[in-house]
Amino acid sequence: MTIKILHKQGVSQRKIAKQLGLSWNTVNKYLTQETDEVLYKTRPSTPTKLDPYKRYIQERMASTALVHLSAVVFLRERQAAGDSRED
Repeated sequence: MTIKILHKQGVSQRKIAKQLGLSWNTVNKYLTQETDEVLYKTRPSTPTKLDPYKRYIQERMASTALVHLSAVVFLRERQAAGDSRED
């Protein structure tokens, strides 16, 4: 079972929950039960406001190497490129 393996590797319960898309309570429940039967379902990923820009952000960060770029810089660049979304 993945939860128990990750826990034995020293991963915290909260990190396991985030990695597997489960609630912390679900991870805790499976760590305290004795059987290895899997009864949980992972949460579907919810879209974020950054999803349309992830590729651009990753490319931009890779091209700047060690320079720190803030979200304000990304917003200004997108606005200069004609993207009027601010939400």
